[in-house]
Amino acid sequence: MIGALASRPDILFLDEPTAHLDFEATKSIEAMILDAHADGTTILMTSHNRSQAQRLAQDVLLLDNGRLIEAAPAARFFTAPANPLARHYLDHV
Repeated sequence: MIGALASRPDILFLDEPTAHLDFEATKSIEAMILDAHADGTTILMTSHNRSQAQRLAQDVLLLDNGRLIEAAPAARFFTAPANPLARHYLDHV
């Protein structure tokens, strides 16, 4: 990830960047993500970790079987999702 950020990309795609990492490594990666975003990099990240998504996301896209079922600002998504499947997901994670 450090190598990817060194080139100061306009957009960075991250697939579960903290999966299987310990707490300290996760904190470090999350800090790098936040710093990169503050420096102007757009981050597109997948995560099954709800608390991490709430900490890092500005917008949320929720997919179901590869189909987009909800796109919303993170604050609204986590408090009042419009899609019934999104509500079900949030009630069970």
